[in-house]
Formats: sequence, structure tokens, C-alpha cells
Amino acid sequence: MSNRIQDPKAIDDFFRGIEPFEHAQRDITFSYLAIRTGDSYVIWQAALVLANGHDQASRDHVRTANVRAGKYFLSELRINSPRALVEAAIGGELETPDGPLKFVGASDGICYAYYLPFDDAGAHFQSRYDSLRLVGGRRSELNLASLDWELRASESPYDGLQDVANEFSLGLVQGDVAIMDVRSLNVAAVDASSSIDGTVAHPTVLLVKGLDVERASLGYRVVYQGQVIERGTIDGRSMEWTTDQQVQRGKCQIDIQKGAIVQCFAAYAGLVQNFYWLVDPNTVQNPQRAMYQGFDPRLDVLISFLNKSGKGRDARDLEVGVAWLFWMLGFSVANLGGTSRTQDAADLIAMTPARNVAVVECTTGTLRTESKLSLLVSRTEDVRRSLVASGNQHLRVLPVIVTTLTRGDVRADLDQAEKLGIYVVTRETLDRLLDRTLFWVDADALYRDAEQDVQMARDRHERPGQGSDLN
Repeated sequence: MSNRIQDPKAIDDFFRGIEPFEHAQRDITFSYLAIRTGDSYVIWQAALVLANGHDQASRDHVRTANVRAGKYFLSELRINSPRALVEAAIGGELETPDGPLKFVGASDGICYAYYLPFDDAGAHFQSRYDSLRLVGGRRSELNLASLDWELRASESPYDGLQDVANEFSLGLVQGDVAIMDVRSLNVAAVDASSSIDGTVAHPTVLLVKGLDVERASLGYRVVYQGQVIERGTIDGRSMEWTTDQQVQRGKCQIDIQKGAIVQCFAAYAGLVQNFYWLVDPNTVQNPQRAMYQGFDPRLDVLISFLNKSGKGRDARDLEVGVAWLFWMLGFSVANLGGTSRTQDAADLIAMTPARNVAVVECTTGTLRTESKLSLLVSRTEDVRRSLVASGNQHLRVLPVIVTTLTRGDVRADLDQAEKLGIYVVTRETLDRLLDRTLFWVDADALYRDAEQDVQMARDRHERPGQGSDLN
């Protein structure tokens, strides 16, 4: 049965927004998670990704009695454009090599469309992703727990629906609605191999093949001793361009002060697509980061720890990564959660130079996973009682929860955390804090900002209707 779209303008706005570069996005893949309803498979979660990195469509599809999941190139679906796939979904059915998939509307047959020009998913990569989200309904009488156990019993076992969604990069499985995301990835970026050599920065812009190099540009800010001393833009026509099998590369250079840091913004058609910091590792302005980079020069280990998404060892690695990050931000940190003998303690205790305390819990899941919020409140009170008993009642104590999920992924849990006076650090916040380690950081100023955010959130709940963004 055909659905009705509630806001067709959102669809038009999305495709109008990506029009300058849509023709160059050749690696288009469709991933899905579908559940059997009667004789049909109904989409629960799906993603159409317009990429430029020579993606590989997975040949491994999940098939059990009641679950189907997989990934195809758009060409395998015999659909000639992303817009045609969106229209097919709104029409109610998509044909695939493995049989049809249905996309159903809400109970009234309506699908809702939302245009997200700055998708949270891109923030982690310091990139602009344009997204269109279609929201429908679900019609399945199956118990979700039974589906999880069915997947665990399959020949290639999965730990439930969320594990399948993770396998195909579909994000957090949402409540009782069907979601299809259409995501256009960035078409330009600052090459991570760009460097600074003494008093000259050598940034390189990466641009998808097929796009006009004259419409590319590089904006920049030069930061020296914590102050911006220069801003500017280099036009694509002034860059030295080369082309290989994968991408176009535009090289340029910027004269700077020795020891300066350069933030670069790669743009196409006037839209910034990605930003990146250029640093001379021999003159990092933050001594803690400089010392750490002596052992992990490109922060590869730290970034991998902050990206953890599983349980067990992944969760322990996350705690270690957060401890390292907080130390580079100027906190003294004790990792209590790293040993089985202190499992009932907070994961981390962090203290500022002024001796204000953060009690930190880390999670790779939602905020309420394993009663994390209530445990954090209880452990924070334990710390306060210990300080009072030792005559240190003047020290301030702030509960902090850190998750590797995005703010959008934990939105349903934010209200409870805010009402409890907990400062929430999400994926986006971790990325911003990592950027802050490039400079000398005043940990007490960071602490005061967090306290202010917590108070503003509490005030917002006491006076409903005054919206603000915690992160």
C-alpha cells in the first residue's frame, strides 16, 4: 500500500542542498534491517549512503526465520538515483535481489520527512553530512526478545537486533518507528597527511573526482599562543592540483609563526565539507599532549579507545582513553574502574588544580545502560560524604557520564540525567575536547563551564519551554 508523505518540502530541500555534487557521488549503498510480518519483510532500520570512498557492498546477508538484513549497491537494486529509491520507499515497497522489502507508514499511512543539513554522524569526523530522514511505522506482533534469541541461535550468531544494526552501520535501533536515513557524505576534506614544517604549513585539499577544482577552497585560522593571529581563504584556482585513481589533490602553503597551529576548512561550492587541525608535533602548545604524543604520535591508540562501542574489554579501554584525555586537559585522574578489586567504585575520579572533583562513569551504550545514572548519583554521594568526613566539604563535586554514542542516540535519556544534575559527555563533546588538547587548557575553567551547563539544564526543567543545548 502506498504511503503519504507529510512534508515533501524536506525531500526537495535535501536534494537541492546536495545538487552541486550529487553527480560525483558514485559509491551509493543501501543497508537495511527488516522483520517478517505475515508474508512480508518490513523495514525497521535502513540507510542509503551517498559516499565517495569506493565502498564495498557486503555479500554477507543476515537471514533467519524472521529477520533479514544486508547491504547492496544502488545499481544492484536497478534504481537509477537516490531520489528514485526515496520515492519507491514512500510508495511502500523496494525490490531487491533477495525479494521485496516493505516500508510502511504510521497507523494513518503517513511518512514523515526531516531534512538534517548537519547530521550528528558527521561531527565525529569533523565533516558535514547532509541527511534526509524518513520516519514511518512498524507492524509486527513478534516479541523483540524472541528476535534477539533467534539471532543468537543462527548459524552465524548475532547478539540481537542491535548487533545486526551495528554490523551494517545502521545506528541505534529506534523505539516503535521505522527509520530510513539518506545520508550524503562530504565531497571535500583536508588531507590528514597535511603538515607543518617550521614556519610553513602545507595543507592539501582532497576533492572527489568529477568535481570542478575551481569551486573548491580552503579557509584557515592561524592560532599562536592561544590567540588567532590570522584568517584567510585560498581559492581552488591558486592550488596545485594532481589527480590519481581515487581523488583530486590541491596543494597550497601558508606562512606562519614557528609553533603556531592551523585550523583548515575544506569547502566546495561555498559549503564547508570538513575541517582539520595542522600541528607541528615538535612544537605542540599543550605540554601534556606533547608528552603523550611521544608514545602515540598520531593519537591512533587514544582515538581507537574513545571510539569503543562494545562491552567487556572495549568498556575498559574507553575508561583508559577518557582518563588519558582528561589528563591532557589538565586534570589529575585516578582510574578506579580498571581493576576487579574496585569494581564498586566510580570508573574515574578527576580533580582540577583547584581541587574540584569530577566523578566519572563511562559507557559504550545509552545513559541508562546497567543503571549507570543511579550508580553515578550514588557514587557521587559516597565521594561527598568522604570529603565531608575528612574536613574537605568546601570542595565541589560534579557527576559526569561519558558515552561514545551521539547526542541524538541518547536523547531519550537526557532529561533524566539533567534532572539528576549530571553532566553528559557525548561523542560530539569527546571530539571537541580532543581538539582542545592542542592548546594549554585551564581545567578549572572547563569545570566551571560544565557546572554552568548542569545548572542551566536544571533551570530549564524547572521552567519548561526554555530550550538549550547542553553540549
